[in-house]
Amino acid sequence: SHLEVFAGSDDGIEWWGGTVHGDHLVAAFCEDDDFDTDQGYRGVNQFLLGVKPPWAGTADSRGFETDGDLNQSEQGEEPISQWYGYNATMIGRGKEETSSSLGVAWNVRDETAPNVVNSIFAAWDKGLKLDSDGLYHFETEPPSARIANNVWDVTTGATSTDGEFIFTTAEFLNTIEDAMLGGISYAADQGLDPRPQAGSPAFENVVAGAPVAVDYRGAFSGPSDNWADGWTALSQLGYLKPAEAGKPIVAVTEDIASGTEVTWTAENSYRLDTVIY
Repeated sequence: SHLEVFAGSDDGIEWWGGTVHGDHLVAAFCEDDDFDTDQGYRGVNQFLLGVKPPWAGTADSRGFETDGDLNQSEQGEEPISQWYGYNATMIGRGKEETSSSLGVAWNVRDETAPNVVNSIFAAWDKGLKLDSDGLYHFETEPPSARIANNVWDVTTGATSTDGEFIFTTAEFLNTIEDAMLGGISYAADQGLDPRPQAGSPAFENVVAGAPVAVDYRGAFSGPSDNWADGWTALSQLGYLKPAEAGKPIVAVTEDIASGTEVTWTAENSYRLDTVIY
């Protein structure tokens, strides 16, 4: 719970099998995938924030990559990854990044049956790359894979006709529209605000079933909720908009001796950057 990976040179978080669960996870400026599942991983995760770096990154750098086992000889052969993800907000490099390797939010690959709902994908050129092997678990009866009730703030839903059914099947409720987030910036200017604003589709078409029942899609409940504030590098290095909008952050970098009188005022937010006794 409450884990961040910042500016890693590979995947942010990659699960190799197992059933470990997580919540309030952040992968920021990682050069490969933000979140990657492999080798039969079957965990449950809720409240995820991914932010791609402004630089190029590695080839095939996605928000999500879901895999099973590339060495399997037949479809349906174990281990099959079946990851359950709820309330993710995945921010790409911007819709102007149109390359097939860097401009795609999610790659569904072999022997994986992902179940991802109530999430937001924003600032991507394309939403979903569904490999031919990745189709299998959507086509079985009943299907064990599910991508539904998500907001896709992208230029195009799928990279090919194989994945178009995710967006054209009405009951899946995958909509391509403006997510109305607070702001997207890749500079240390406190301009990154992944919270949905008033009128956002994040507050519509929420499906039940998550470990923590909420009434919104994406990682944040609204303009006043920023659980990533304060403790993450995104916040401490000045990328993330403060939880209290409009208040400047004052870094406290000197020791405060016992008995010293210090005055802090309500118009500022204070960040303690030194040891406190």
